Amino acid sequence: MADRVVVLYRGQVVETGTTEEIFAAPRHPSYTRLLMTSVPSIRDEQPPDPRSAAGLARRSARPRLRLRSMEYDMTQNGDHHAPDGLKTRGTVIVVPGRGETRATYARFGSRLAHDAYRVRVVDLPAAGPAFLDALARRLSEAVAGIAAEYPDGLPRPLVLVGADLGAAGLAALLATAAPTAVWWPQAAVLAGLPGNGSRAGGRWEDELDVRTHCPTHRGDLTGDAAVERGALAGPVPQDLLDTAYASTAGIPRLLLAGDADPLADRDAIARAARTLPRARLAVVRGAHHDVLNDLQHRSVAGGAAPDPGTGRPLRWPPAWRTRGAPACRHCRCRGPGGGR
Repeated sequence: MADRVVVLYRGQVVETGTTEEIFAAPRHPSYTRLLMTSVPSIRDEQPPDPRSAAGLARRSARPRLRLRSMEYDMTQNGDHHAPDGLKTRGTVIVVPGRGETRATYARFGSRLAHDAYRVRVVDLPAAGPAFLDALARRLSEAVAGIAAEYPDGLPRPLVLVGADLGAAGLAALLATAAPTAVWWPQAAVLAGLPGNGSRAGGRWEDELDVRTHCPTHRGDLTGDAAVERGALAGPVPQDLLDTAYASTAGIPRLLLAGDADPLADRDAIARAARTLPRARLAVVRGAHHDVLNDLQHRSVAGGAAPDPGTGRPLRWPPAWRTRGAPACRHCRCRGPGGGR
């Protein structure tokens, strides 16, 4: 929420003040108070009766919309649904990386949902000995919750998408869990797998430079109070990385790495891609550590979408190019696939 509020009427400033002052005690005798009664209320008490004023049409004091019971958390809302009237083409479950929240993947989730996929972003468990068990539980809960929404159960194919520590966790789970697990996917997308001992330090601006050069995403990260600044400064547990890179599960995997990612061990990722029976490495040119949320986010999201027929991601190109890319209509940054 903004720190200060400016109230305009017919092009003229009628009141200014801090957010707390304006909402607690609007000073303008008519317009500000009348304006505030038109805001939907989530409280049960009756709104104050506005005064009539010269030059203003008399209006009812009763709001047009009243919400008597609502649970709402914008930051942690990680659900994205296919448009009404379209058959859901599949399910995508996203596991964020270090320091990130569900809101970090709102743009990514919305992009996939627009193409008729059911998307849910889960919380990344705390690092520690119980990390993989906690991650498996969250995946199982997500699958069960989405399956309950549909008469025929979970829309498949199911694709798991992980970023940074989330990607390492998914890779390690695929190496250790049984294919009978309720969350076992038809494909996986592992984005920004960290290398051994990789970490980022310095100021917040330095961490942003490591993460992304997309101005909109940088603003989203900075404006989200739940984002843990400095999270990339801590190392990823070595045993988790060893398990992740040793995985040999046969499901299709798309490994995404930015060629400008200072935390990636591209040699290790390339070896993993060669070792895995069904894997493809895509190096995204110009992308940084948050490869799903950098300037190339629209093309990357399109490549991560599952093919309903095969279950694997739709596009398996060797690289995405940024040269000459149109502006993205969603956030006005410049990246491949801008505009729809």
